[in-house]
Amino acid sequence: MASGKFGLVIQGPIISQDFDCRENLHRIVNDFHGYFDAIVLSSWEGQPNPGLTHPKVSSIFGSDAITGFDRTGCPLNNGPRKIVSSHRGVRALKERGDIDYVFVFRTDTYADLSLIPETIREYTDRHFDYNKVEQKSFLHFMHMSLMYPYFATDFFIAGHIDDVDRYLSTNITHLDIRFRPYQLVDVDWLIKYMYEHVTNYFNYPEYYNFPFVYKHGILREGVHGAYPTKFIDYWQNMTLHVLAPLPRNFASTLVWRTRTPYRNEIKLSGQYNELVWLEDWDNVRENWLESCQRAAITLYDYADGGKNYDHALHYMFDRYMIIKGSSFNEKLPVFLSEQRIKEAINNTRNSSNVKL
Repeated sequence: MASGKFGLVIQGPIISQDFDCRENLHRIVNDFHGYFDAIVLSSWEGQPNPGLTHPKVSSIFGSDAITGFDRTGCPLNNGPRKIVSSHRGVRALKERGDIDYVFVFRTDTYADLSLIPETIREYTDRHFDYNKVEQKSFLHFMHMSLMYPYFATDFFIAGHIDDVDRYLSTNITHLDIRFRPYQLVDVDWLIKYMYEHVTNYFNYPEYYNFPFVYKHGILREGVHGAYPTKFIDYWQNMTLHVLAPLPRNFASTLVWRTRTPYRNEIKLSGQYNELVWLEDWDNVRENWLESCQRAAITLYDYADGGKNYDHALHYMFDRYMIIKGSSFNEKLPVFLSEQRIKEAINNTRNSSNVKL
């Protein structure tokens, strides 16, 4: 089994929407300090100190990444807090020089953390596909979704500390822009990492990092999404070489504040279940298209689906990727001009190695 020391970062507020995390933090440290070589609590200024005194624990209360609040006092965008505080915690462990793997957890959740170190080490030792993209392990997220390609929930992240640090550092670099406006931050953060560090290892054009992820905001029975098969092909390579979920038996122990969010989803396993766990991952990632179809995704290939090339270009990129004249009030990136998109698609059509 892969060896190496394992660190734990517990990230987030100490008081979370009227939920006092202090008792939960003491319980986590008391129950699981024996499974980790170092623990970092990473929060921000203005939060109370929970008084964790175990010798393995260090605490960081950095500057607050939020600069604005709405009229109710809630942050306008809580994402920067999560990225920045997670990154601070991981960097603190990395600077020790002796931590090889890390799990980034939340202050307002509890689960059986004893399962994590052995799970990550065993899976890292059993699969080496991550070598293709020069990672040292897979990046493990809570779960993957068959309904939403390019989605891995941002609840937690685990893996080799260098890979987790690179994932978070990438999102620090692009903290003030959104690659996927109107979409979940989980998709936005993952695509930023893929754009910066993964695409170059495959023969895919640049625009694959800006996919049309949703035709409708949330898919429901009778409402179908349109997923070009070329993007599914790219996403499948991400699942083969970059990402993996955490196990179902870990999710079954999760308590988020006072809720057990995965209880119903786990009960539905084997029936309709769009969430994918590590126990299912080997089969799913090798048969991604078939797995997506079983989850009722409608695959629609724009190259052969009856729409002409010019229409597809306008529909997919001008309307959904560049978003001209949008009322979206965040700073938007415009990475791809229409000419660059046309060149990329023409180059792809002329390549025998890549499906259009």
